[in-house]
Amino acid sequence: MHNEIPQWAIDLHEKIDHLHRHFDRIEQKVSRLMTVTDDLKAAVARNTSTTKSAIDAIVGIKKQLDDIIANGNNDPALAELAASLTADDDALAKAITDNTPAANT
Repeated sequence: MHNEIPQWAIDLHEKIDHLHRHFDRIEQKVSRLMTVTDDLKAAVARNTSTTKSAIDAIVGIKKQLDDIIANGNNDPALAELAASLTADDDALAKAITDNTPAANT
């Protein structure tokens, strides 16, 4: 009876061990990537919510100023403030548009 393990079996075992270690490292990297992706998704959601709130606030205040002006208050400071809000809204919209990648079609 021969108890010696053939060299090819030892080599195969070493290669399998190497592959297991390699797959473990890949699994760890994928896990870290998933965490980063989840964090990024949460940050984008917070940013989107904040951006929408800012837009709603600017538009709401602008509408109130327009209503005040339309009701006869022709104070130049109000007209200037309304113009400033329009410029802020336009700048925010431009920044969003400029920094949004085109959709793949």
